[in-house]
Amino acid sequence: MGTTVRLNSLPTIVLWFNPEAGAQESLSSIVQSIAGGLGTGLGRDLVTFDEAINALREYQAHIGPVGLILGWPEYALEYCHSLALALDSESRLLVISGSEVGKLSEFQLTSVDPDFLRLTAEEAVDEAANRIGIGAALQALEDCGGNYQEFCMRVYATQRHASAEPAQRATAASPPAHSSAPSLIIDSLLGRGMWVQALEWACMSAPERLLEVVDRAGDALFNLGEHAYFLGRLDALPNDVRNHADILFWRFAAACAIGQHSTLMPEVVRVLEKDAAPRLRAIAALAVPSKDTLSETSKALSALESPVTLRSHGYALGFHGDRETPLLMFEEAMRLADLAGADHLVVACGIDIAQMELTRGRYFESQGWARWALSEVDRRRVRDLPRRLSAIATLAFASILVGDLGTAQESLAEASVGDIVAGVPGLELLTSSKGDLHFLLDEYDAAEKLYRAQFNEAPRGFAAHTAVDLICLALAQGKILEAEKLAGIAYALSRTGSHQEEALGLLTRGIVLSWKASSAAEEVLSEAHRKLAMIGQAFHVARAAIWIAISRLNLRDVAGARSILLQNRQFLHALGHTGWKLLAANHPRLEELRGLYEASTNHIQLRLLGSRYMQTQDGQFQLSMRNSEILALLAANPSGLTAEKLHALQYGDAGDANRTKVAVSRLRKQLPISASPYRLETLFDADFIQVLSNLESGNVQDALDLYKGPLLADSDAPEVVRLRWHIEESLKQAVLRSGDPDAMIELGTLLEDDIEIWLAVRAILPQADFRQAAVTARIRRIRAEWNSP
Repeated sequence: MGTTVRLNSLPTIVLWFNPEAGAQESLSSIVQSIAGGLGTGLGRDLVTFDEAINALREYQAHIGPVGLILGWPEYALEYCHSLALALDSESRLLVISGSEVGKLSEFQLTSVDPDFLRLTAEEAVDEAANRIGIGAALQALEDCGGNYQEFCMRVYATQRHASAEPAQRATAASPPAHSSAPSLIIDSLLGRGMWVQALEWACMSAPERLLEVVDRAGDALFNLGEHAYFLGRLDALPNDVRNHADILFWRFAAACAIGQHSTLMPEVVRVLEKDAAPRLRAIAALAVPSKDTLSETSKALSALESPVTLRSHGYALGFHGDRETPLLMFEEAMRLADLAGADHLVVACGIDIAQMELTRGRYFESQGWARWALSEVDRRRVRDLPRRLSAIATLAFASILVGDLGTAQESLAEASVGDIVAGVPGLELLTSSKGDLHFLLDEYDAAEKLYRAQFNEAPRGFAAHTAVDLICLALAQGKILEAEKLAGIAYALSRTGSHQEEALGLLTRGIVLSWKASSAAEEVLSEAHRKLAMIGQAFHVARAAIWIAISRLNLRDVAGARSILLQNRQFLHALGHTGWKLLAANHPRLEELRGLYEASTNHIQLRLLGSRYMQTQDGQFQLSMRNSEILALLAANPSGLTAEKLHALQYGDAGDANRTKVAVSRLRKQLPISASPYRLETLFDADFIQVLSNLESGNVQDALDLYKGPLLADSDAPEVVRLRWHIEESLKQAVLRSGDPDAMIELGTLLEDDIEIWLAVRAILPQADFRQAAVTARIRRIRAEWNSP
């Protein structure tokens, strides 16, 4: 009998010999075991013992060493002696026997303690595969206490004898010696995971297998980080072969990984003009972004759905402001990559998600995904350095934004400056993050060296992208003229670039104008902000908002500065101190700016249903009726109210608006309220607004739970009266439609004299329900009060 296991990490053939087996049965077992152990390449169609011995020798000559385990060889010494002689010096032999060592002297063995041969449950099931069932294997393992030799004896005892046909084949006349055709050698090399050797054989001896081998070996070589070797080997192919669309895809992908893709672009363009080449089209569109990137990746995905085309199109959609679809595409790409064994792409998809979370303003989530990607690099033993560096860069930048400088320093310490390969798409973030770290540590010279190198080496389409950091650094150093010159260059080059480049070109120009306190700054920054918001780059949107606020502070428009910050709080709320310092270029008004934002984002809760108070981080405060009315009206009109409109809603035609202006001015000492129009400029939630929101969503019970009584029951303000009636009627109708007697009773108790609710409760309750009497009594009391003088 025989099987294949691993001996010291070698593919291992295991043979056990039975004293009761005849010569033909032993011979058949040897041939079958070697055929199975050598796989579908050199082990194919073995029939005789000589063929098996020849195949074993050729496997070692062309592919590598093997392991051979012989159990009780004394029962087939002649065959076992030939097998042992067929092993080369790098192969391993293990003999298990109960015989005297003298009988086995010809094997020149070293005696070892057999107790080390202990099986785990998983190993036992693998060892017994295709011979006995899993349950029987586990029972045999338990019976023998894990002893390998005893386990194999038990398995053999329960195994059926091999059929006669293999034995008959083994004694048939021997055909010519086994021939190791290159194709068979390639199969064995691929089966053993020897990708470089398989590729070399295909390149030299089996050109008809080249496309298949390149595709199968490509992901494996990327997992191993063999980009330079892969590119060099493919570049050495004949011109017509290396420019085949599928070969060129791998050449371009490998070139991207080492920053040499620009030299291949002419060939790529020629191929894409006449060939669909979806994978090549997808990565080329991202490596050199343009205004056609989205249409190119869309073509690629339409032609082929693969991890490469899904990732590329997801990125392109992200560049155009889609923040949801790319995540779905990255997750599907990850699933397909995992199924294909493309571990480097699984990691890449995790990085993609982390970077997409950055663009959404979910900086903590980005940090989490980047950590996951790094852990997968280690768990999957991916040696693709660009992937690791990209994950490190993303983790570092996200950490900087949230104020976790320690994690940023720790992660960047793993990547030396020498690791940063110029021109590798996706590694720009590593260079800039290292520069950001130096900037935050006030190491301006070191930061400038990295920022300037990145700016100088950037392709035209990334001029504004790489100029932002350099311009902010120059401003922090007081080099205004230099910043102005760089901004002019970036702005000019960005006009013919992608939408993102165009927006960043405006941003660089606006930042310099803002630093100079120019009145023209806000117009330029607002346009940049608008374009960036359409694209959805959260940290760039946050940067634009910060600089608009700085411009307004320069013009002493504190309320305007507060307003723009609050409008962008979804992009600012997760920023830590280092994130603010970086995006604001350590501006002299940075602390004033942060203080203004934090004071404006104190969350308040308005409780105006059945009560009148405000809850803030400083505690709970009772409100006067007039202040409660003002806050209720502002909460109900978040877009703002003029003084005249607010006065009309509160007092009708009585009095004049000055009375309201004075009241708002006093209230502004407690809460941030903008000047005309009046607007609450802080995060708030009001219980009556939440009730209406729950009703609109169909959450009747949640609305009822929040409803503690009428809205400002004693108020006679016209709009408050209207709102009070609207809330009560909306809630009542929703509860009545629900048909829930418990909810009806709860609301009826709050509204007290609403007979409609109590009549509905009486109609829906069974006559035997104990609550019928109390409900009937309530109805009688309400009617009696109506009839009383």
